[in-house]
Amino acid sequence: MKLLFLLLASFSVIFISVNCDNEIVYSGSDKDVDVYSQKLAKKVTVCDGASYVSPKSGKYNVEFGEDVFEIKLANPTVVKTSFEISPVDKELNRIEWKGAIRLNVKVFRRYTFETQSWSDWREVPKNDAFRFGLTYLTKKNGSWEVEESGFPEAKLDNISCKNIPFLNSTYFNQMNADAKNEAEKYFSKIFSKCGEYYYGTKGYGGYKMWRTKEILPVVIPYLVTDNESNEGMEWKGIVRLSQVEYRDKINEGGGWKLEPNWSRSSVYLKKIKASWIVDSNLSSTFDNKPECGQTTQ
Repeated sequence: MKLLFLLLASFSVIFISVNCDNEIVYSGSDKDVDVYSQKLAKKVTVCDGASYVSPKSGKYNVEFGEDVFEIKLANPTVVKTSFEISPVDKELNRIEWKGAIRLNVKVFRRYTFETQSWSDWREVPKNDAFRFGLTYLTKKNGSWEVEESGFPEAKLDNISCKNIPFLNSTYFNQMNADAKNEAEKYFSKIFSKCGEYYYGTKGYGGYKMWRTKEILPVVIPYLVTDNESNEGMEWKGIVRLSQVEYRDKINEGGGWKLEPNWSRSSVYLKKIKASWIVDSNLSSTFDNKPECGQTTQ
């Protein structure tokens, strides 16, 4: 026997087919479990026939925004599995049902905003099969307890097609250009033009000095989640300087080295309700502009 649900969501129509003769064994009413399954299915965003999810945090989460997975689902789309209830749990703890739901992902690939590239497609190993959207459900004393798994793929954000940068290039090309202009304004406030280089300092007393021949911002847009969009966020991302050198000011004989960690010379930007904001909690913390005479000290 199969139960078929039709979920209508913005940008997507999702079918959930649940094969009751297979993995799913119920020890109580399944009506509430189905409600949670439908909520989980809505975490999948379908754009032009492709299915996407985005984890909230964990090893796939970058510092300022989430990565996006493109997934291919098997039937059933959402798998529900019940766990055995011990007599103690049933009689003393008043547990009526416990189990788990998950997306039935068979293959996936990951888009990383840091590199703006896709990974290869890979199959989900059997021992990883429960990770995507894995949620534990327990009905105790007539009430449901919901716990998302600690796996990084388990906690999923709601996302929309229009907010995925690689699917909306016209909008994001313009926003990226605006972000680049905002970043250039910021860098012009913290770097001094001395001769052929721009100089800046960082840390207490300027213990590190930075220089670059050109202000060359590289824009990396990130995904805006539905919750962020509802709060007025229009864009977020990083603008980094390329070809930046540094030296320790306290070790003047060390010479200049190419900066290996771009995040140290980055600006994290958000556009919220038409206003651009530098996220000072994440952006590089530079001191005031150095005087040109200080650059040779």
